[in-house]
Amino acid sequence: MKIVVGATRQPHALSRRQIEAIFSALPPEVTGGIREVWLETGPWYAGRFEYDAQNARVRLALVVPEKTPETAREAIRILLEGLARLRAGEPFFERVRRGQKDHEGFVNEWLPTCLHAAT
Repeated sequence: MKIVVGATRQPHALSRRQIEAIFSALPPEVTGGIREVWLETGPWYAGRFEYDAQNARVRLALVVPEKTPETAREAIRILLEGLARLRAGEPFFERVRRGQKDHEGFVNEWLPTCLHAAT
């Protein structure tokens, strides 16, 4: 998997190494089919996690003023929620609608594993 990091004066909430470790910790059925992860410099799209099916590319817009354990934890939650949406076949590049499927169970299941991998 290719990881592209956008240049910014502020840090990304997750580093390239952390993304690699998280994706390695998750089972292939969760991450399979993703060929690229782009760490974007700003929320140019509808959300902080977007998936471009044509290019099998995940775009993460998770730039933070200061990198802390709390910002990394929140970024991992956003990443996991996006992966759950991807698995559920939900649409991307549009605002998440109220009442859309809740992925809290998936996030809570994988959050400890991903936190451990990222440290």
